[in-house]
Amino acid sequence: MVHHSGQKKETTIHPIRITILVGLLGFSVLCLLVSRVHAIRLLAPSVRAIIGNGIGELDSDDQYLWMGTDAGLSRIELDDFEFDNWTTFTTDDGISGNNITAMDIGHGEVWMAAAHDSSLKQSEVGDGISVTRDGGNSWTTFRPERGAGLANTVWGLAVTPTTVWAAAWNAFGLFDTGLIRSKDGGLTWNAVNPNPNPNGEFTFSVLADEPRIWVGTAGGIARSTDDGTTWAVSTTADGLTGPWVFTMDIQVINGDSTIWAGSWTTGQSGERYGVVRSIDSGLSWTEVDTFANIQAIDFAFVDSTVWVATVSGLWLSTDAGQHWQRLDKADGLASEDLVSVHALGDTVWTGSAQDGLSTSFNRGGTWEVSRASVPTVTLGAPARADTIETYAFPNPFSPINHGAVRIRYSISAGADVTVEIFDIANQRVISLLVNQSQASGEQFVRWDGRNGRNIRVANGVYFYTISTQTGLQAFGKIMVLD
Repeated sequence: MVHHSGQKKETTIHPIRITILVGLLGFSVLCLLVSRVHAIRLLAPSVRAIIGNGIGELDSDDQYLWMGTDAGLSRIELDDFEFDNWTTFTTDDGISGNNITAMDIGHGEVWMAAAHDSSLKQSEVGDGISVTRDGGNSWTTFRPERGAGLANTVWGLAVTPTTVWAAAWNAFGLFDTGLIRSKDGGLTWNAVNPNPNPNGEFTFSVLADEPRIWVGTAGGIARSTDDGTTWAVSTTADGLTGPWVFTMDIQVINGDSTIWAGSWTTGQSGERYGVVRSIDSGLSWTEVDTFANIQAIDFAFVDSTVWVATVSGLWLSTDAGQHWQRLDKADGLASEDLVSVHALGDTVWTGSAQDGLSTSFNRGGTWEVSRASVPTVTLGAPARADTIETYAFPNPFSPINHGAVRIRYSISAGADVTVEIFDIANQRVISLLVNQSQASGEQFVRWDGRNGRNIRVANGVYFYTISTQTGLQAFGKIMVLD
């Protein structure tokens, strides 16, 4: 959810938005970076509707509002928005994946990245990076991955006239760093190391205003004034509330720029969630007191108006951050668990982690909600474009803020069902159900984020399996973030 110059917005969320691999910090760096052009597809859009309720990315160009969801990339004519005439692109149309993790728009191009929810035995997570230069009529997909075929999830994109920057979570240790860039339109990619500090190779976000570059990492904010040749790093010692910087954006008022960033804790003493801002291009940072211990996911600006999407509602300031108003479900929003926001004039859109899109045509005075119905395929049945075998929500999941995550799935006939949670090392965390008899139809299982010893689990990625005694299986992934 990072934006480039000119206040165009890049991506989260995603829900998706927002899935962050936090294990595997000790994996070693392998091989040299290689890239492949995976596919060029020219197809008609396959779905004329919204098919995903997890909306981690929102951005616009001159013609369309673009929306990255957990089930595809959707667009709608800005002039016809009230008619709800959506088009959704999926892998059938040539994009790299259906779970959109990053997006940026600029210079006549729409760039996006995706990742898939893999089963326990699958090693690939990132699905690649795609671009359209004709409004979605055709797509080109790139896979800047190692020769071993493993790909890291891209969480941030920034597009400039000369460079495409991608911030990846270097979970597999396969890149020299999490930050990569292409100067030839995606044909080749090179690793750039912006932060030599511990965990600095794990990147969430990137903001580009050439030759200035800012990168949000798991070890602070790295900044460059010479197009990535040299770097300086800001940490909690420089005003950040926590070392993880998941989102950044630039607000411009009368030619003066302010950088806003969501600063996240890792759970260490003295850290906390918060929002920080800089009026000197990132040399120093000041905390915005209103957001103490609030997890900020995305920003949007219209002149002096600031919108902040958080896991505890949408925040609005009409005076550049001096005073704030909080909006939630009581004001008409679909959800308080928000992972994206975008604004144009009097219109503002905000995406939720699992509950659809909220739109206001009067700067937050009233809201309209758009949702997709997301059915689950019965276990063992053929999948369709508008169905999934299982999903978990909210995701990312905060045991403190959410209480429990719900795992949804379907079975076509009564069966004995087992549902188990595993950690990143494939060690069983807890068995939620063991051969429990369930009737046919939609099912929900709750997990409170604790292991079999009733101890709250650490932040990170966890996998779940659903299996029946007849041999049917489904797999999913849950990101725990407190």
